[in-house]
Amino acid sequence: MKNNFISAVFFLALSIFSLLPEVANACKSRFYPPSFPVDEIKEYNHVYVVHVDKVNLNTPLEESWYAPPFSFEGRIVKTLKGSKKPGDAIQGMTNSDKDAQARCPIFLESGKVYLLMMVGAEMPYLLPRYGSLFVPSDHPYFQRYITDIKRLNKAKL
Repeated sequence: MKNNFISAVFFLALSIFSLLPEVANACKSRFYPPSFPVDEIKEYNHVYVVHVDKVNLNTPLEESWYAPPFSFEGRIVKTLKGSKKPGDAIQGMTNSDKDAQARCPIFLESGKVYLLMMVGAEMPYLLPRYGSLFVPSDHPYFQRYITDIKRLNKAKL
């Protein structure tokens, strides 16, 4: 009797989990190492601390399983790599052409400050949607990453 009960509970739990898309389609968030991965910075033309003023979603959040592609507008707070200066307006967007490979897409919120790494020669700059190292100012490594990038910039001089 006990084995039948355990089997029934297990089957019921398995059935419920298979019906929930959020569980069935889980993605992995980016791993943030304690020190900034300096080898990644060479992949980006622009590394800024940005205050995000506005986020424009390509699809409403309620119609998407994960964060949809988006564009954003903001202001540069600090320049770590690139031609823009603090106070300059900036525009960026995520791309949809790369395969997710089970990685969670990035998502920015209006009114928050982020360390962002982007590519492109003109605005809107491209913010890779999957696997991008974007760091909100309330993340424990935010200030450490900025210090690591500044140290890297000084070492190259």
